Amino acid sequence: MMGISESEVFFVKTITCSDRVYYDELLPEEAQAIRQDIQLVHSILHTAYRYLTLKARGIPLPFEESLHKELKRRYHTNDYFPLAALWEAQHQLKADFENHERWKKSLKARVKSVEKKIRKTEKEIQRLDKQLAQLKQKTKLGKQTREDYLEEVQVLRPNRKQLKNQRSQLIFKLNRTQQQLNTANQKMRFTCFGGKKLSRSRTTVYAGNHEAWLEEYRYQRNKTMMIPGRRQGKYSNCLFKYHLEEGVLIYRCSSENREIRLKIQFHANAKELERAVKLPHNTPGKAVAYLLEDHKKYFIIKAVVEMEERELMENKQDGVIGIDINADHIAVSETDR
Repeated sequence: MMGISESEVFFVKTITCSDRVYYDELLPEEAQAIRQDIQLVHSILHTAYRYLTLKARGIPLPFEESLHKELKRRYHTNDYFPLAALWEAQHQLKADFENHERWKKSLKARVKSVEKKIRKTEKEIQRLDKQLAQLKQKTKLGKQTREDYLEEVQVLRPNRKQLKNQRSQLIFKLNRTQQQLNTANQKMRFTCFGGKKLSRSRTTVYAGNHEAWLEEYRYQRNKTMMIPGRRQGKYSNCLFKYHLEEGVLIYRCSSENREIRLKIQFHANAKELERAVKLPHNTPGKAVAYLLEDHKKYFIIKAVVEMEERELMENKQDGVIGIDINADHIAVSETDR
């Protein structure tokens, strides 16, 4: 086993959120530019994800250049938006593969559990059949008593009928789970941007109201924009520049090299963001990723910062305290031994 040197530093991610920025407070062209950039990033993201899924399935791509160059050529934009979308698509595809393997593992465990229950139920049915056979033999010999008759009618036969019903339900569940497992082994479940539930609601919840469904579906598909950070440079990000002295976050749009000045204030963990921006060039932990979330009338910006993992102080000499947070009260328990 490899040891960990004292010079190694572990980083964990923390998030700080800004206050709301209403579109009405911006210039019309600035609000339109932000909305267009969100749609641009997601359009690139969907295209990159589709090509990555084709590549994962062994289907050759219809172009010879790299995927990044193809995205940049197709959408006529700078390097930052294709790189951000490609980075997110790669992580999304990786998460899909991990979730798919986890789903297959859970199905296999469910199959084993159901098979075990079926075997247990069948053993119980065999035990009851044996008891019923013994009572039947006693009846043939004329040795059956009133207690034997009541046990057969009120206990053994109802229990046997109930167990047979349980076995039928378990067999149905086993067949259904095995069918799901076979489907999972043959077909990969990929991401549906916008959500499968909303996609299927077109013919149920939104039946007869296609325009409302289309508006909601487009919003759910294009409501966030993640721009990864970089530790090279002064402001820890290529498109977002946070000026600490002025408290202004400058966003550089994709069109016409427009810069939008956003007077915002970060709240929780804001000191971690300031610490990361003040770090020297190319220092580990300096990169800051910004996530812009659209809420139709306004948007908020979340800054994802890496911070050093703090060592937990443990002292169980005088006991420990357990806290349970509930909806209407907080329960505290103390253990001193």
